[in-house]
Amino acid sequence: MTYDIREWAFSNDSELPHQDWDLFVTTIDTAPLLLSLSVDPKVAKDKRKVFLACLYLLVGDAVKINNNKNHLEEVRSFVEQASSNRNTFFNNG
Repeated sequence: MTYDIREWAFSNDSELPHQDWDLFVTTIDTAPLLLSLSVDPKVAKDKRKVFLACLYLLVGDAVKINNNKNHLEEVRSFVEQASSNRNTFFNNG
């Protein structure tokens, strides 16, 4: 799946590969990739917005789904890790 995300990010295709693709690719496992693509200046601006929206979706779902504390903790850990390593992500451009 990571290959598909990268492939679309750097393709000339402006349309999502299929309906709800963003929902399908948004997982805690793909979150680091989504974050790095959302700030990569080599990725088209409209696609960076899609990747950022995926991250908002990930966080929103974690907060909304109160019965899955493990998922919330995973997302919280990712956000904290991304925040502490922000120079890695945000010095790309």
